[in-house]
Amino acid sequence: MKKIFFIALATLLFASCATVKTEGSKVKFQTVQNYFIKNDLKISVPNKITTKEEFEKYFGTATTQWYGKPTKINFEKEFVIVVALPETDEQTTMKPVKVFQGKNNLEFSYTIEKGEKLTYKILPFVMVKVDKKYDMPLTLIQTEVK
Repeated sequence: MKKIFFIALATLLFASCATVKTEGSKVKFQTVQNYFIKNDLKISVPNKITTKEEFEKYFGTATTQWYGKPTKINFEKEFVIVVALPETDEQTTMKPVKVFQGKNNLEFSYTIEKGEKLTYKILPFVMVKVDKKYDMPLTLIQTEVK
């Protein structure tokens, strides 16, 4: 009887230590570059933008000699995920980490790294584009900089 009890207990212990696989998968994305948040906005930028008209309310293009043209976005096939921070006078770098499709939502992970004090103010943001087939409720996850 003791033998059966110990075997059952050992089985339960091993089963409780098993790794549970989460449902979902990584989603391909591309970082969107060479845009700026319009400085005359009176409202905050939404985290998900699905149309060109809505996008143009919030962003202007920033074509430069050194960094090239803005990333093309085809709103017929893609949408953008945006995380924008309030205006700051600290050097702030935001980077995308991953986009993950969960069971009922899309998760966007990003990092924020603060730096030295600036003599001017900036509107930091990170923006990525994703295939429209992944257009679902969005969860934002700020991760630690390693």
